Amino acid sequence: MLLTRTVQKEVATQLHISPRLTLSISSSTSTQPLNDDVIISQYAEGHGSERLLLSAAPRPLSDFFPGATTLPILRQLRVRMCRRGTPENDSVIVRGVKPSTTVREIQSVLTKQPGLLPTVHGMQPSDVDLYFSPVFITPDVLLGRQERQMLAGTQTLVSAQVIEDDIIYLSLD
Repeated sequence: MLLTRTVQKEVATQLHISPRLTLSISSSTSTQPLNDDVIISQYAEGHGSERLLLSAAPRPLSDFFPGATTLPILRQLRVRMCRRGTPENDSVIVRGVKPSTTVREIQSVLTKQPGLLPTVHGMQPSDVDLYFSPVFITPDVLLGRQERQMLAGTQTLVSAQVIEDDIIYLSLD
């Protein structure tokens, strides 16, 4: 027995979908999105011929302004590795962050994870390049603008406009 909200969260995590997009699930026979609390076991178990459809649309920028009531508390973010400008399939979840956490603190945590990030283990935190944009853009566009999108070590997550479960890119080149 699955609920659409649970499925949306799992899909967003597995497919590296930004929380800056609104996901909706509908059935193949309707254009109306299913409610968040709809039980979808009938689709998951293969009963009938209906399929679930997933769509994504950018959320309004006003949803992300500091103090917006729609913003969940910042507790974690995702770091996705990129090689030669192409995102890899894996990401690392960094938990225990808060708005006042600095980029340097994130860089330091990443360099101390030999099992998860052997390529950056032992590097100086200042040598780890992290990229982020508060406006949803695809990773290839983001990395094409590296100089403008690189996070400074002294920046806090709130000043970079990072929200809960945002994706920050780590360039391994």
